Amino acid sequence: MKKFLPFLLSASMAASAAGYQNVALVSVSMAYNKQDIPLIETALKDQGYQVTTQYLNQVVSDFGYVNRLYERVDSLTKAMADPNVDVLWFVRGGGGSINLLPSLKEKLSELKQLEPKTLVGFSDVTGIHTFVNNQLGWKSVHGVVGELNANVYNLKKAQGIATLEMNKLEPLPSVKTLMTQGVKYENLLPLNADNEKKSISGTLIGGNLTLLKATLGTEFQPDFKDKIILLEGLRDNEMTIDRDLNQLLMVESIKDAKAVIFGEFNSFKPTLHERIMYKSVMESFAKRLDKPVYYFPFTGHGLHNKPLVLNANTSIDCSMPGSYCSFNSNLQ
Repeated sequence: MKKFLPFLLSASMAASAAGYQNVALVSVSMAYNKQDIPLIETALKDQGYQVTTQYLNQVVSDFGYVNRLYERVDSLTKAMADPNVDVLWFVRGGGGSINLLPSLKEKLSELKQLEPKTLVGFSDVTGIHTFVNNQLGWKSVHGVVGELNANVYNLKKAQGIATLEMNKLEPLPSVKTLMTQGVKYENLLPLNADNEKKSISGTLIGGNLTLLKATLGTEFQPDFKDKIILLEGLRDNEMTIDRDLNQLLMVESIKDAKAVIFGEFNSFKPTLHERIMYKSVMESFAKRLDKPVYYFPFTGHGLHNKPLVLNANTSIDCSMPGSYCSFNSNLQ
């Protein structure tokens, strides 16, 4: 019997996780700094969240992952099954989430019986987003991880602790607001002129380009039909991004997508050369894909990381005056 099955029995009798206030910190990717955990707890509690760290189990593996594969799968699925948890907030990304997918697939029948939880994170967390969006039908939040956000940055700065500046301008979001009211942004830049005045709707999926590429040609490749695909990345050079995007163009089902949104690919302090080259790569892709393509540099690995609700019905409206389009995922 699966280790998390006792939780399953409780979860089947529990009310739907609609409070969005009970957070379990989880980690399935690269090892984190244990000294960051109390600061992350404080930051979340200051925003009104109740926080548990019982599913953090770090014994760093040979490859630098937070633990061995079995332990990572075990801690994640137990958190997913806990009826007292509404939100799974990932401590960090890095690498390694894609390795969990076959093991999660083996537990699919049990996982499908669970009440949906909201998973929050980005970057390497894309691997887990892909699984819960496509295999379980859950919505999730592409947004800041526990260790990288304005709240934790300011706590560290006040204590004189050196820290990365990535996402330092993006506060911890209200998960309840996101999951009940959705989001609306009005500064999507269309990259292909033929489609810039179109209004479209579809289901938002995706996240990190490297992680999405890793699923291509496997059973975990998303169904692109009627999807709006989000793509962002971290400081890959322009040739690497161009190669990855060319591979995506070779996927037959990409023609069934509704649109592509590029997030941030620059570093959080990009040079002028980086800005020009990355934009050029995106525009080249937009010319070859006969679908609307947009640029929204406020989500991903930059100073900002605006939250987006994955697996949610999303609309893009380019009918308003000016150069930009609006983005709306209305969950009401």
